[in-house]
Amino acid sequence: DIFMPEISLATGSARHTIVVRLYANAIAESLEATELQLARTIYELLEDFAADFDFSDSNVRNMLPTEITIRPGYQSIGDPNRMFRIVDMAIPFMVNDVVTFS
Repeated sequence: DIFMPEISLATGSARHTIVVRLYANAIAESLEATELQLARTIYELLEDFAADFDFSDSNVRNMLPTEITIRPGYQSIGDPNRMFRIVDMAIPFMVNDVVTFS
């Protein structure tokens, strides 16, 4: 998901969204243990992204914390009888100067 919400006379900044998907076997452990591990991982990732995270690119301006979405669910992958607990975390961020107008 990429779009340009900010444009100046010379450049445009874009809003990018990356999606991080976590998987856990829904039947291998207790449901409570799976839920706790996924929640811990989500919070650790949020902390990492909110810190000094810049994709090693000086044009990455900031993460948009009020627009982060986290969607849990279940999905069978491969064998229809093998269920996974999934969590999708969409993380939007701004990137400066993705386009230069001449």
